[in-house]
Amino acid sequence: MKETGPLRKGAFFALLLVDLALSLQPHATVDAMYPPEVQAWDFAVHAAMYAALAVLACAAFVPRAPGAWRKRLVVALALACLGAILELLQATPFVARSCSLSDALHNTVGALIGAFILPFRTLRAR
Repeated sequence: MKETGPLRKGAFFALLLVDLALSLQPHATVDAMYPPEVQAWDFAVHAAMYAALAVLACAAFVPRAPGAWRKRLVVALALACLGAILELLQATPFVARSCSLSDALHNTVGALIGAFILPFRTLRAR
């Protein structure tokens, strides 16, 4: 079977950069780019983004081994921490967006779902 590790890692880091860019957009840019109808689905976007990040992180970095669920949990918690940090950064004057506990919780739920949605066989081989 062909090695897919570099592709999985590349996909994860690409999506991570997208998440950073979207999370740190200034308030004026968000209002200019996204109509209120799209912004109303903000909670779903948070959950979906962190679920996708967790799926890619687990596929790229979690080996297929006994106890893999622990590593999946670590991935989910690390992404939840990242989401919380980004929420705090949104309160800075440069970004000037709301720092929302609700968004951080949606990030966490998405990361937990994403970390455990992949079948065991899709984790990378040792």
